[in-house]
Amino acid sequence: MNKSDFDKFSTIWVSASEIYNVSPSDGALTLSFQALRNYDIAEVQEAVFDFIATSQYPPKPSDIIGKLIKSDGRPDANEAWSIALNSFDENSTVILNDDIAAALEYCRDIYLDGDKTGARLAFRDSYEKRVAQARQVKQPLRWFPSLGHDKASRESVLRDAVVKGLLPAAHVDKLLPAPITREGQKVMTAVSHALLESDKADPEVVAASLAEMMQTLKR
Repeated sequence: MNKSDFDKFSTIWVSASEIYNVSPSDGALTLSFQALRNYDIAEVQEAVFDFIATSQYPPKPSDIIGKLIKSDGRPDANEAWSIALNSFDENSTVILNDDIAAALEYCRDIYLDGDKTGARLAFRDSYEKRVAQARQVKQPLRWFPSLGHDKASRESVLRDAVVKGLLPAAHVDKLLPAPITREGQKVMTAVSHALLESDKADPEVVAASLAEMMQTLKR
């Protein structure tokens, strides 16, 4: 907010307070405005409306900031650490964001040295500072995939990220093999039948041939 928003903020804040039979002083209005100055007036208004819909007490700046913080999509430190832990397994595909990735670099050596408790504490400290800084400057949250070696589980993780709104579908499609066409499926079916009907067919050879063909058809 800037100085030109003060009158609108005052109307919102006074009206919300009057619901609880409270009339804030001019000094309280000024302090509340200063405490919330890093947020847009529209965001503050929405957070105030959300607050008064559920609270039995008049709003304080800390209440509104709490509402605003929860709305930016950043996980708390405990949830972020559980995500970070998965990234230590090179086989796992993990969806990270910039805050988690930075905190991971801060604690990685500690974790790899075997001090998991120390790594968790270091991660939390770094992550919470990063999140506070990001919120201070209103930095948008950006999620991105860290691809693991296990290709079998990769697709489900990436597709789940699309469902949750963390990654755009178009980006995920570029990271995954193209689906087999209907014509390709027909070819695979015909070839598999021919291989299996052969008297000399080795089941392991058949499986390997089909796997190779599948990868070829997806290219």
